[in-house]
Amino acid sequence: RTNANGQGFMVFHKNCSYPLRTGYYNTYTAGQTAYSLSDTGAPNSGQPHWNNTAPTSTHFTVGTSAATNQTGGTYVAYLFADNSAEDAEDQMIKCGYYHGNANANGPIVNLGWEPQFLLIRPSSTNNWLIYDNMRGVPRSNSGIYNSGKSMELWPNLSSAEDWDGNNPNKIDFTATGFQIKSASSTHNAAEDNKGHIFMAIRAPMMVEPTAAIDVFNIDTAGANGDGEAPNYRSTFPVDFALHVRSGGPQAYSRLTGPTFLYTDSTNDEGETSQSTWDFMNGWYNQNSSQSTSTGQVVNMWKKAKGFFDVVAYTGNATAGRTIAHSLGVAPEMIWVKKRNAAKGWQVYTAEGAGSSYLTLNENYNYSTNNTRFNNTAATSSVFTVGSGSAVNSSTHQFIAYLFASLDGISKVGTYTGNGSSQTINCGFSAGARFVLIKRANLSVSGNEGDWFMWDSLNGIVAGNDPHLSINTGTAQVATDDSVDPANSGFIVNQVSATNINVSS
Repeated sequence: RTNANGQGFMVFHKNCSYPLRTGYYNTYTAGQTAYSLSDTGAPNSGQPHWNNTAPTSTHFTVGTSAATNQTGGTYVAYLFADNSAEDAEDQMIKCGYYHGNANANGPIVNLGWEPQFLLIRPSSTNNWLIYDNMRGVPRSNSGIYNSGKSMELWPNLSSAEDWDGNNPNKIDFTATGFQIKSASSTHNAAEDNKGHIFMAIRAPMMVEPTAAIDVFNIDTAGANGDGEAPNYRSTFPVDFALHVRSGGPQAYSRLTGPTFLYTDSTNDEGETSQSTWDFMNGWYNQNSSQSTSTGQVVNMWKKAKGFFDVVAYTGNATAGRTIAHSLGVAPEMIWVKKRNAAKGWQVYTAEGAGSSYLTLNENYNYSTNNTRFNNTAATSSVFTVGSGSAVNSSTHQFIAYLFASLDGISKVGTYTGNGSSQTINCGFSAGARFVLIKRANLSVSGNEGDWFMWDSLNGIVAGNDPHLSINTGTAQVATDDSVDPANSGFIVNQVSATNINVSS
């Protein structure tokens, strides 16, 4: 109600029939009960609010309460749909409920897609809860670092956002829904199999991007010159940042919050409070202005259908384990890293098709081992891991970055060297802004098998092009002309500094 005090938001939910006990749900009529968004009270009779009547596709019904239909009262209503009856590919929002089990390994709710916003009303008399992927619902990492914080907001309270220090990670967003990771009664009460109602809104992975600038960008430290956050600017909310810097390149992701992994080592993850993600136009929040540093570049990706995805998962040591993703196409390259123990980066490629792999932190050629990707090619919905500890050890935490080719935006592929110069056609119209090349058929000597990286900010030009190696912490090299620009993609030249176009 908008023209009187003392009337809170009344909430209808399709599953708001209290108590939600197994075997009893269907005995209640939708519209019989109502919650108040303003307090923690148990749901009361919906008769004066919703007239014991379920809404239809054209209208909803109110009763005679002052909160919904008093004579002379003016009201505003916010209506949220439930797409459960539609194909998963078309769903954008779901309303439902889950039964608690009072276990830290709580209920898994399968939505069929990854959420970006989640509203939960616990059973009994508890606060409403809001989680979202802008502020973050980072995965736990076995307590090694204090990164597994699920930051909560409460619609019925004026309190600042917070987390529970004794039980910091309460929610995991997954590629197919969410899981409760707390035994607390607030999130996971099990008495009488009480139901917790929720509303989930899908993450933006439904439509393929049409312009590369909408999903990938590059920035240099201090280039903006205004000293304001975020330090690295993009044109979109960032989901993955590859921070190429002195001391070793670092990989960050929204899913893992303030933690990072070095791409040139087997180290487990570290943490920095400056890795913050609640920006619409970039990443990183350092209080003081950063100075421009040669070669200190951040490449920023946004998750998007057909282009790029990030998945976090917990290992179970079972060969043939499938990990769901939201790419919508089969990934052509996947980087997998164990987060909470020292193991190397395992790289799946479409050419290896699960029977062989590369190592991102090493310059080795292809290795064959079915404990990595289980001799199984990735599909448009899952990739498969074996029982190896580097990809699937029991209870350990993993992060996976998935890349695919999208017409006009990205290309993952191979070429055979010709010993001189050749154009690599990626199907682009204005050239490549980011190029990563690894020689794959070499028993390594020197740096010839390094993962070499070029970007248009440092320069992909008709002349010397600065390059870095993401498998080493060495400084940027700017004294060779290994690549040149080409509208359709890029040109590779055979020079001894990188040997990226050796014949055969």
